[in-house]
Amino acid sequence: MLAIPGNTRRGKRKPLPLNYVPFARATWEWWCGQNGIRFIYVHSLPIPAPNADLPVQVNRWMMAHDLLASGKAEQIAVVDADTMIRWDTPDFFSLCGNTLGAVPDRKVEWVSASIAGYQPLFPDVTLDPGQYFNSGLVVFSRGHAGLLREFGTFYAARLDEILRIGSREEDIGIDQTLLNFVARRRGVVVTPLPGTFNMLHCIHSLPDFRDAPVSDATWQRVRQEPQFDRLFEYIDQGYLWH
Repeated sequence: MLAIPGNTRRGKRKPLPLNYVPFARATWEWWCGQNGIRFIYVHSLPIPAPNADLPVQVNRWMMAHDLLASGKAEQIAVVDADTMIRWDTPDFFSLCGNTLGAVPDRKVEWVSASIAGYQPLFPDVTLDPGQYFNSGLVVFSRGHAGLLREFGTFYAARLDEILRIGSREEDIGIDQTLLNFVARRRGVVVTPLPGTFNMLHCIHSLPDFRDAPVSDATWQRVRQEPQFDRLFEYIDQGYLWH
């Protein structure tokens, strides 16, 4: 689990404080303890060259690579610091086997914009939004060390271009889309985990939006017609709240 510093900037968006991270971390520590899983909390990473200048969000993947490549772990789940896990969540490792496990991302407009933004870096790769996964929870096995190594090498080699593309956009992400591109290029088999393992937006608990992609129009409607009495029913619908 990585606590991304609160002053991290994504494109032109203002950085958001993450003062609630200790509460999220507590849920993961408890769940891991109950299930015999080793929990590693990463706040700062002493990464040697050539990856020392990479964004902290990217270096968490490098730590995952080191643990897998060294044989210290057969499976690893990398999770965002702003996720909370429910107390009765089943063991998602068993659902993935040797495949990469992640939840498909339903933010269709954002995903499409992010893919389009970074597409010039992958001229020979076609990444369909329907194949795109969210990196809030990603389960890797030992065989994915090569994927993570290639991702880190690519990021380090194209860092200036990546930062330049990201600075032109409002928000197209820092690492998630690039990880998707590299996984697609390598032909990595992805097991789509049920949405309950990464409940991205609580508005999906509302009847009108349950089966709809998250779009700007959806957000505007929720803001204009808030249903506070139903907004947090998502607690019963997801194992992982993001």
